[in-house]
Amino acid sequence: MPDQPVTVQAMTGRLEDVTVRTAGGSAIEGRVTGSQWTSTGRLAPGSRYSVTTRSTGPDGVERTARSTFRTHEPAVTATYGMVYDGQTVGVAMPVSLQFDSAVTSARYRRAIEKAVTVTTSPRTQGSWGWLDDRQLMWRPKSFWRPGTTVTLDAPLTGFQTGEDKWVGSDVSGTMTIGRQQLTTVDIAQHRLRVTRGGETVRSFPVSSGKPGPQTETRSGMKVVIGKQAEMTMDSETIGIDKGEPGYYKIDTDWNVRVTWTGEFLHSAP
Repeated sequence: MPDQPVTVQAMTGRLEDVTVRTAGGSAIEGRVTGSQWTSTGRLAPGSRYSVTTRSTGPDGVERTARSTFRTHEPAVTATYGMVYDGQTVGVAMPVSLQFDSAVTSARYRRAIEKAVTVTTSPRTQGSWGWLDDRQLMWRPKSFWRPGTTVTLDAPLTGFQTGEDKWVGSDVSGTMTIGRQQLTTVDIAQHRLRVTRGGETVRSFPVSSGKPGPQTETRSGMKVVIGKQAEMTMDSETIGIDKGEPGYYKIDTDWNVRVTWTGEFLHSAP
């Protein structure tokens, strides 16, 4: 299995050297303890490896041996990636690692969190948390400092994420924190205020969503996750069909998405 170490042992004589390589020629790290070599890195699932050993027998003659093996071919090879890799983001944006399929086991989640690292310049305090069973986030304790460089390293090759489901590659990425621009909405006063670097630059009258589980504007800290100049807002996408109370279908401009569940800032139609 990909998470199990490779061992090479000299039954007699002395083990001089062991090299284990991927099909592409990359060496797998390992260490020798007595007459045994053990790999220290995880292997990729469904992959072929070559082994070359050099040993000295009791007769003093040095011998070289070669062999190959293949790791377990999983039913599913899990893939994942860093959201917003290579982009400049706002001061509230968390570092996000998005998996293509669910990671439901607490044991697998803990192992992933332990392996993944976030490095920032300047140094920033933060912590990990799962938004859902597909997205792992590292969130700073307070707003990022503008200009901060953030690097994510996720060496998850050979990690298991589910029943016969294994990760087949490592991922790394970077993002840069842009200027501090904050938008504050006072729902009770129907007012929106935009500040940049602590100074108010714009203020607008606003309305908010109607009361109800599908249409109410929820309070909380939100980040800009998408922009679209023109959209058609259609209540059928949230289960309110034409002819039913609360149905709407309107064209809107300057749409700014702040949640994946359908909350936007946008112009009044």
